[in-house]
Amino acid sequence: MVNNKSSLIVYCYTLLIIILSLVPIPNLKIPEFNLIQTDKLIHVIVYFVMFLIWVKSNILKDNNLKFETLIVVFLISFSLEFLQGTSFIKRYFELADLIANSFGIILSYGLFVLYPHKKSHA
Repeated sequence: MVNNKSSLIVYCYTLLIIILSLVPIPNLKIPEFNLIQTDKLIHVIVYFVMFLIWVKSNILKDNNLKFETLIVVFLISFSLEFLQGTSFIKRYFELADLIANSFGIILSYGLFVLYPHKKSHA
């Protein structure tokens, strides 16, 4: 059963990320591909936390590897990055951001889903 407080935290956090990702930024320069930036570390942390709170809240049906949650959080990340590439958002699609987002999701998945699963089977 999903706890109302934890689901509220998940929805508020996700909504905050959606809003921050889609707010137009005036006079934004076209980004160069660079994975070594403070901005990319922030992307890793944001999506690491997002996946963690989605998993811990059990919003989606519980299964052994939480694969549905992985897909949902990745789709949120990809959708936001794709929308940033549209002309009405006045931001840019940035492959380095998508890679950083994915790295945060996969790192969180490994630490909080795969590693405990592996330990329990050892």
